[in-house]
Amino acid sequence: MLIFATLVGRRKLNILHKFYKISCGVGILARLDMERARMPIPQDPFHKTHSTRPIPQDSFHKTHFTRLIPQDSFHKNTLYHLFMKGLWLENQQLELRTDIPVPEPGSEEALIRVCKAGICNTDLELTRGYYPYSGILGHEFVGVVERGPDNLINKRVVGEINAACGKCRYCLKGIPTHCENRTVLGIVNRNGAFADYLSLPVANLHLVPDNVPTDVATFAEPVAAALEIQQQISISSDDKVLVVGDGKLGQLVAQTLALTGCDLLAIGRHADKLANLEAKGIKVGYVDDVQTRSFDIAVECTGNSAGFDIARRALRPRGILVLKSTYAGNLSLDASALVVDEITLIGSRCGPFAPALELLATGKIDVKPLIHSIFPLDEGITAFEQAKTKGVMKVLLEINKT
Repeated sequence: MLIFATLVGRRKLNILHKFYKISCGVGILARLDMERARMPIPQDPFHKTHSTRPIPQDSFHKTHFTRLIPQDSFHKNTLYHLFMKGLWLENQQLELRTDIPVPEPGSEEALIRVCKAGICNTDLELTRGYYPYSGILGHEFVGVVERGPDNLINKRVVGEINAACGKCRYCLKGIPTHCENRTVLGIVNRNGAFADYLSLPVANLHLVPDNVPTDVATFAEPVAAALEIQQQISISSDDKVLVVGDGKLGQLVAQTLALTGCDLLAIGRHADKLANLEAKGIKVGYVDDVQTRSFDIAVECTGNSAGFDIARRALRPRGILVLKSTYAGNLSLDASALVVDEITLIGSRCGPFAPALELLATGKIDVKPLIHSIFPLDEGITAFEQAKTKGVMKVLLEINKT
C-alpha cells in the first residue's frame, strides 16, 4: 500500500489517508504520516513558503535549516532590505547610491550595521586616483553586529581592514596585513564602511569598551596605525624624534610617540592645531625650527613631497625615515644621499587594535578635539568636499543610530 501511495502522489495519498483513518485505525494512520513526511514538498509558491513539515531538532537541522525567512536579528529587523545606501566610487567620481546590494557575509564573516565612519586621507587620495578602486569607500568605522557569533550580536565593534586568506606565505608567517590574496575594506576588492552595512571576517573584529563613545571609537583604526611605528622600530628616551605634519594623522602619531618618553618635536603650519598638541605637553614648532641632520627618527605625515624633503633633511646619518602617508603622485628623492647617509626608509600602515582601544578607553589619547564635523550619510558628498578643505580635521559620517 505504501509503495502505491508514493507513486500516485501526495493528493491521492491524502484521500487514502482519510480512508484508512476510518477503516484501518490509528496504526495504519501513523505509518501513512511517516511516509508523507518523507515525500518531496511541491514546488508551487504556496508550499515553498508554507510547508508544514516538522523540522527535525537535531543539531544539523537547527543550524542548517533552509526556511525562506531566517530568524536571525538581521532578517527580523530589516524585513528583506535587499539594497542599501552607500557612497560609491567609480572612475574617481563619488556618488550616493541607494541600489547597492546588502552584503552577504561568508561562513566566517559577520554582517555589521555601520553606525559611524570617519573620512581619512586615504579615502581622499582614492578619489584622486591613488589606487584604481571601484566600490564603497571607508575603513574607519564603528558598527553593531547583526549576523555573526552569538557573543557579538548587538555589540559595538571596530574592525581591522585587511581580510586575509590564512594560507599564503605571509599569513603562515603571521603577517596577515601583507596577505597575497587579501581584500582591504574600502580600498581593495571589498566594499567599505560608507554604507548601511559591511561584512568582515569575525577574526578582524574588536569589541568597543563600554566607556568609549562611538565618535571616539571611530579613531581606533588610525590610532592603531600610529602605534604601528612602535611595532616596527624601537624608540627610547634617548631618541630625538620629529613628526612632520599637524593634521589628523600627525596629531595621533605625535600623541602616541609622546608616550615613549622620546625627545619629540611636532611641526606644522597651523597655529590652532599645534596648540592642541602643545596643550598636551608636546613640543611644537614650524619648519624653520627644524635643524638639518639633527634627528634620529623622522615621521612624515603630510603625504606631500615638501613634507618628505623636510623629514629627509632633518635626519642624521643612519637615521630612520618613516612614511605614514599615501601619495597619489610620484615622489622624487635623492637616492644617492640615502645611500651615503645610510638612511633606513620604512613604510608604515596598519597597526594593533587592542592597544589602540585601550588608549582610547583610558583617555591617554585625546581625539575629541580632532572632530571637525558630523554629516548624515545622505550628505556624504558634501562631507567629502569639506574633508578636502585645507585645515579641516576629522569629518565623520553618521550612518545608523547606535
